Amino acid sequence: MKVKLSTLAVGLALAYAASPALADQLSVVTQSGDDNHATVDQYNSQSTWAEAHITQEGEDNKGTINQWNNWPGSGVQAYIYEGPRTDDNTSKIEKSKSGGVVASIEHRSDDNWSYISQYKVGNSTASILQKGDDNEAGIKQYDGNALTATITGEGNDNTAWIHQTGQTQVAFINQFDSRHSEASITQSGMNAVGTILQDGYKNEAHLTQHGWPWGVKGDIVQTGDRNEAFVTQTGGNLYALVSQTGDGNKAHVNQYGVNNSSFTIQSGNGNRANVSQTSF
Repeated sequence: MKVKLSTLAVGLALAYAASPALADQLSVVTQSGDDNHATVDQYNSQSTWAEAHITQEGEDNKGTINQWNNWPGSGVQAYIYEGPRTDDNTSKIEKSKSGGVVASIEHRSDDNWSYISQYKVGNSTASILQKGDDNEAGIKQYDGNALTATITGEGNDNTAWIHQTGQTQVAFINQFDSRHSEASITQSGMNAVGTILQDGYKNEAHLTQHGWPWGVKGDIVQTGDRNEAFVTQTGGNLYALVSQTGDGNKAHVNQYGVNNSSFTIQSGNGNRANVSQTSF
């Protein structure tokens, strides 16, 4: 019976979203219980607004929102929420060729997988919030303009990564109270800004940026415990900051050309730092 109710909810959402009588699109799906699947497709809309919501309470659920080819839409939004005590859930949002894009996933339990993919979008914001253990979060924004991606994780053994290509990119990963932290940001294109914040326990970080010919900026801030950090930048007006307070430390920073600036601050315990700069 749960599966039948789930299928009906998806069918109603799709029918409402695709109705030719509606200039704007809105889909809302709410599910309780385990093993539910919800999918919302919104595509080929010439409207200025499309919005989809999926809320799931339970375990082993899957929620997917697809929004494609909604130019010249100026308000294409997708939200997935998985509440407390909702383990082993999978959430995915995929968007392409849309403007004024918002994508948000929130998980508040353990063993969840969250993924946002955005292709050829403009003025785009993607965010994932995870509270719990053994979660994985990934955001991929490529061939876009004015991109912002944020992942916030609280808990143990969580994985987070952001990949961006295009113009004017901002990426932010914040991990705190994480016993086995790790993080990664990869950016390619003009005007890229990346930040990783880690508070406590095993830490690590990574930040790789390739930008030309303008602004590439990377910050890694680690507070306490095993630390490490890496930064690799390629070209443009390069700026890198690594700040490590207490415990294992390390660092590394590689920069190439043209106007390089690097600041490494280490306070207390293991320390070490390698910085290599090349200008041409």
